[in-house]
Amino acid sequence: MSTIILKNYVYFYLEYDILLITKYILGRLIIMAEATRIRKSAEERIAILDKKISAHKANIEMLEAKKTAILNPAPRKKKATIKNILAIAKENGLSEEDIAKKLGIELN
Repeated sequence: MSTIILKNYVYFYLEYDILLITKYILGRLIIMAEATRIRKSAEERIAILDKKISAHKANIEMLEAKKTAILNPAPRKKKATIKNILAIAKENGLSEEDIAKKLGIELN
């Protein structure tokens, strides 16, 4: 009894698989029959290629800009500390007394 049930079970799945395969094949045939390929004209294909070329040129320009930024980095800004301010003032010819006068500080 169990072998009959097993055989029926196997036959059912075989029939189900065959049904799916035939539906798939018929569906593909119907789609292929409905689909007609429309060729683009040479001008359309050239326009598409020109569009792609211009996009790639823009990307190349962007990468070139990044490359020059890496090769020529911008100088780093120094932090404004008292030591740096005094050094710059001394380079410009100001003495410590001149700086104190400008700040309104009296030195003893």
